[in-house]
Formats: sequence, C-alpha cells, structure tokens
Amino acid sequence: MTGEQPGDKKQPPGNEDESASDAKFIGWQKTSKGELFALYNVTAATHPLFRSTVTEKTLVHNNLQIPQIPGSKNQFREPEEE
Repeated sequence: MTGEQPGDKKQPPGNEDESASDAKFIGWQKTSKGELFALYNVTAATHPLFRSTVTEKTLVHNNLQIPQIPGSKNQFREPEEE
C-alpha cells in the first residue's frame, strides 16, 4: 500500500511546478497577420482576474508571474520588451 487514498489527485508529469505560477499556459492565438501570441488562464485565486484568459502583456501589467511554455527550457519566462 502506498498511503494514497481513493480520490487523491496526482498532477500529470511535467506539471509539478505549475502551482508555483500565477497563470497556466493554454495555447497560441494567431493574429490576422499570422503572428502568434501566447494565451494564459490566471490561476491566482485571490487575484481579480482569476480564471480569466489573458495575454502575456496583461500578466506583466498585473504583476503576475509568467509560467513556462511547454517545450521551453526556463521554468518561468522573462517578459518580452515592449
């Protein structure tokens, strides 16, 4: 027996650090010019934007931590220069 109880939730592999971030990467959006930008869901439960889908610019503007994008080497991304 492992000490786990029925109903215990496990995080999928690779998502261990997700709870340390204020948002979760959910995918890419393409502009009419064909440029891509990242979209995130805010996961900080006490933040007014909780559960909102936002861009990186909105995360930066609201002082929220930018999470890792799958496939990137850094745990957390540095904001892009405006």
